[in-house]
Amino acid sequence: MHIAIVASPEQAERIGKALERHACTPVLSTAELLEHARRHELDGIVADWRDGMADLPRAVAETMKRSLPILALVERDATAASMAMRAGCGDYVFRPWRAGELAVRVDTLLRLAYPDRRAESLRVGEYAFDLEARSVSRRGQAIAMTQKEVGLALLFFRNLGRPLSRAYLQEHIWAGEPELQTRTIDTHVSRVRTKLALLPENGYRLAPVYSFGYRLERLEGKHDNP
Repeated sequence: MHIAIVASPEQAERIGKALERHACTPVLSTAELLEHARRHELDGIVADWRDGMADLPRAVAETMKRSLPILALVERDATAASMAMRAGCGDYVFRPWRAGELAVRVDTLLRLAYPDRRAESLRVGEYAFDLEARSVSRRGQAIAMTQKEVGLALLFFRNLGRPLSRAYLQEHIWAGEPELQTRTIDTHVSRVRTKLALLPENGYRLAPVYSFGYRLERLEGKHDNP
């Protein structure tokens, strides 16, 4: 599912790694979140809860014309937790949080909000992933991809907008291959870009991040073709 993370870049990266089975988009503020919500469908929000966020749930509901499940990360204080819940959050986790607990609480919140959705699938825009069959389709048409290519595509879609290092890609896709050559990653990324048509004219950009790795971006102002 598509989760927006309202947090600093450092916190958003940690949260995104904990929620890697979902497509996560980091935003820095409520204003940036609302702008993203106007252009893209969201399934839920994780907010590093701070003073001034009390209007966030209401503002999101007004923008999207429906309420979204929101999990707040709060200080270990009953007052902070109750304030977040009164504001409209569906659940909370105390700081410092643990990745396993956060993932379980988010998944539980999403299951309660969307009881009819299968956990075995991930849909982002016109792309649909069958997590059990490890396959992907675009606009209902199956795309022939290797298992490594599907795994790589899933990593990018679950981390929309977040740069992923070569070391991170190697760890998740080529675990156990310590002598992996750089061009192997580049070749697989190129194939994913081509097969899924992740191009600016289609609303996406899968591009290298200099001396680091790659990032998949969903471009603002672009919409999936019908």
